[in-house]
Amino acid sequence: DFARAQKSMDEAQRKAFLLWRDTAAHQTRMHKEAARLIAAARESLDSSLDLVEASLPVVSTRSHIADAEMHLKKAQTYLAAARYDEAAAEARASKSSSDHAHRRSKLSLSRFSDPGNVNRWRGWIRQAVEASKGPAGIAMVVNKEHHVLHVYKAGRLVRTVQVDLGAKSINQKMHAGDRATPEGLYRVVKKKGHGQCKFGLALLLNYPNDEDRRRFAELKARGQLTRRTGIGGLIEIHGQGGLGYDWTDGCVAPDDRDMAVLYNEPPLNTVVAIVGSDGGDGPIRSMLRRAESYR
Repeated sequence: DFARAQKSMDEAQRKAFLLWRDTAAHQTRMHKEAARLIAAARESLDSSLDLVEASLPVVSTRSHIADAEMHLKKAQTYLAAARYDEAAAEARASKSSSDHAHRRSKLSLSRFSDPGNVNRWRGWIRQAVEASKGPAGIAMVVNKEHHVLHVYKAGRLVRTVQVDLGAKSINQKMHAGDRATPEGLYRVVKKKGHGQCKFGLALLLNYPNDEDRRRFAELKARGQLTRRTGIGGLIEIHGQGGLGYDWTDGCVAPDDRDMAVLYNEPPLNTVVAIVGSDGGDGPIRSMLRRAESYR
């Protein structure tokens, strides 16, 4: 009597079929899920790359981007090998790393859209434009976001030149050696001719001003700077710029042809406003808007 054995065999075949069906369904579902997660990880990484580069990231942020790229590559390899669960896990890890870098970079750049900063910068621009209507008849405004220097005469914009800035130009200058271009209202206190500056012609600014000293003292009082840290100085508008990237130790650098014009026009005590942004459309603010839409 094989009836019992046949019944057991039928039940085993039924369970095997159900297991095969469930496995196939799981594979199909995980194939779609892994592909979706990989696309999301790719979008997160693409969205983060420009933002991270613009924010002059610290080592840990660069490390998160490297991790995101590594996990994404693994996810794509596993997907091609039909190892969908592993592909999904790697895609999740990639997105987590790039999202972390995205948040850190967005935070670093958020000062360019902060209403308090924008209002203060616009106020400095207005003061510089008003100063150009005074006895000097000229004033300058350096816009760090756009990498330009505007020249105003009698309240009217008459010239715009491209400039290179400090290597850490997205930041406000806090102390000596931070390679950030300062932000504030300054004046030309000395005109340096050929041979007086290693970068050709130069206009020396009165950095640090009173506001710079106050901020520096507060940082020292809070223990955010060491006792040996100095406030810095020797911030100039000087030549040998026009390289298309930020390389100075904090100075503003047009090319030599533009510098020759800038050097000859302003008298001593000419007002120079250096601002992060004018609050209008700019590359950093555009990136921040894209970052918001991504989220």
